[in-house]
Amino acid sequence: EAAARQALERKTSLNQQIDELSQALAESRQVTARLRGELDQLRTSLRQAQARQGALIARYQSAKLQRRWGEGSGVDLQRMEQRLKEGPQAFGELEQRVEVAEAEAQLRRELAGETALETQARAQENRARVEEELQALRRKLNKV
Repeated sequence: EAAARQALERKTSLNQQIDELSQALAESRQVTARLRGELDQLRTSLRQAQARQGALIARYQSAKLQRRWGEGSGVDLQRMEQRLKEGPQAFGELEQRVEVAEAEAQLRRELAGETALETQARAQENRARVEEELQALRRKLNKV
């Protein structure tokens, strides 16, 4: 009877672990898919920002040359310099989005964790199930 009890306890424990791991895997897949999508968006945004920055640098250099040559194209060099200085801010915003995504992932991991009370309650439920199955086996053996 003791061996049967141990086997049933082990079975219940393993079934519970399977359920928990299956749920964790499903949640991880969802988070991974969402993060990959966000990463793709961030990469696209980064490429666009780099292209925009390159265009601004080219325009700035062109304006400087025109000013040196005295052609005066009417380009506001101070405004262009300000836009170039804002470029790092755009990259800072991308970094903030990554940090937010990382914080969300950490929060999900923390929320998925069980409290000590939940663990104790689950253990009590498992013991009750084992006892029920053991009683059912006893009844079955007594009938045979």
